[in-house]
Amino acid sequence: MCRPHQHHADAPVDGFVTALHIRGLLPLITNGPFTSWTIPVLGIRGTAIFLGTSEWTFGTLLFLGFWNKKLGVLGALGSTATFISTLTILPFVPDAWEAGAGGFPAMAMNAAFLLKDLVLLVVSIYLLRQDVARSIAVRDSGEERGTFAGWPSRT
Repeated sequence: MCRPHQHHADAPVDGFVTALHIRGLLPLITNGPFTSWTIPVLGIRGTAIFLGTSEWTFGTLLFLGFWNKKLGVLGALGSTATFISTLTILPFVPDAWEAGAGGFPAMAMNAAFLLKDLVLLVVSIYLLRQDVARSIAVRDSGEERGTFAGWPSRT
């Protein structure tokens, strides 16, 4: 459905991430040791484009890793770096601990939102390990590089 008076801040930047979404994440982004530079350097719209493009690139590389282990390694490295950078935000999130529940270890939603990245980091490291092992096995077996023959699985 078309919204006739859509403000430019609400317009999708890459189809999914909008500048409005980034504004909602400002308390997280601006307090992260590896993410705080993005808003001053890229601005809100540039940060939305950067994050959206990164997510799509790493996701696509992970998917392509089912057939090409080198692309899978690149995707897993990118997603690992992404989730490490988002997890480093956790200690610096404003009002991260629910005061009404006695504070630490009771997380408020703004901190709990980042916990999913712990699981995604573990998955990324696992995929990285698998793809590196597959790359070494292919190299040692002398199998032709870059082929899609046999559609190998990640296991």
